[in-house]
Amino acid sequence: MTSAGTKISVKKKWRVIIWLGVAALVVLIAGAIKVRLTGAPLFGVLDAAVFRAINHGLANPFFDHIMPALSNFDIFYYLTTIVLIVLLVMKQWRRAGVFILFFGLSFFLSTPVKRLAHLDRPFVTMPDARIHDSKTGDYETGGKSREVASSSSYPSGHAWLSFYYAGFFWGIAWLGYIFTPWAVLIALSRLQLGVHYPSDLLVGGLLGFWLGRLAAALSKGRS
Repeated sequence: MTSAGTKISVKKKWRVIIWLGVAALVVLIAGAIKVRLTGAPLFGVLDAAVFRAINHGLANPFFDHIMPALSNFDIFYYLTTIVLIVLLVMKQWRRAGVFILFFGLSFFLSTPVKRLAHLDRPFVTMPDARIHDSKTGDYETGGKSREVASSSSYPSGHAWLSFYYAGFFWGIAWLGYIFTPWAVLIALSRLQLGVHYPSDLLVGGLLGFWLGRLAAALSKGRS
């Protein structure tokens, strides 16, 4: 009975992962098409309202100093290298291979979707948006030209990658309790820095979490 119960549990887990993936992909592609056709964020005025509440609401000396550090993209390179080395030292060959494979997929898959959506970032279209200038370290107001935005706002690559970590490590001891709050903080940093709408983060986070759970499920077994 234990064996049968385990098989049912595994089937349920895979059913959840499959349906989560279907939902995530449908939202991702449908959202990109909607954004491209309307030129507006996925949730429209609601996106703008929530963005303003957080972008202005988190404005204080502490967050203004800490959020740019949290949002530094290089942290993904360093963290991925550390995780990969640890897994290899522990001789978790299968887990290490699947982890880096799906991290690579997460890293590259967001680019074509961004090009399809081609959504201006909040600081381009919202004159009252607060945006951090990485060169000077100061905060400026929005209304910048399209050239200032290095890429499309939808979806968020930062949310995608950080929630990939959360999804992958969710079932591994206590690590999920560390990476999930970390991913949420990174998502908040993207709003506070004025570079993403909430829907960009929600969709990117959903895709990343799903890929992380999928990678974790595929990585189980004998190394």
